[in-house]
Amino acid sequence: MIPAGEPWRWKDVQDLAPSLAAGRITQDEVFAVLTAGAEVAALLDADDRWWAPWDDWTPADGTIGA
Repeated sequence: MIPAGEPWRWKDVQDLAPSLAAGRITQDEVFAVLTAGAEVAALLDADDRWWAPWDDWTPADGTIGA
């Protein structure tokens, strides 16, 4: 999560262990989520703002969804 004007921080990572224990996700899925998260964290730490082309984007009519 990246609050405006603040550093990024992990969000909902604490929910992985209970979800694993309850059988809602597998150990492989937890690993995949943490791996993807680490990749994104590295991009953020490197200030690689891959979303920058969309910084000024807004929907044509000002709404999102139908």
